[in-house]
Amino acid sequence: MDMETTIAGQGGLQVEPEVLGLLAGTQIRTLDGLLPVEFLGPGDRIVTRAGARRLVAVSVVQRRMARVVRIRATTLGYDRPEQDLLLAPGQLVMIRDWRARALYGVEAAA
Repeated sequence: MDMETTIAGQGGLQVEPEVLGLLAGTQIRTLDGLLPVEFLGPGDRIVTRAGARRLVAVSVVQRRMARVVRIRATTLGYDRPEQDLLLAPGQLVMIRDWRARALYGVEAAA
């Protein structure tokens, strides 16, 4: 599913495809501990909310200018996140504590 963002600008509206992915340096939890995303390759096992998954393929696309959203450290509570996060605008963020129950009435939400 392609995601798109509509941007108002001079001369009307333009629709740009949403950039999804992980920035270089993003720490990924693996069965061997935390590793920067750029160190991962096919066959590596990462930890997801559904358990451990083996990477089948890795695709690298470099962009010099990309829109990002910053979530400052402790925005979501004490040590949540522990450090500032830079995410793609369409990136989902999972919450699974009283915030998910208060906002959505479920144990976990993204």
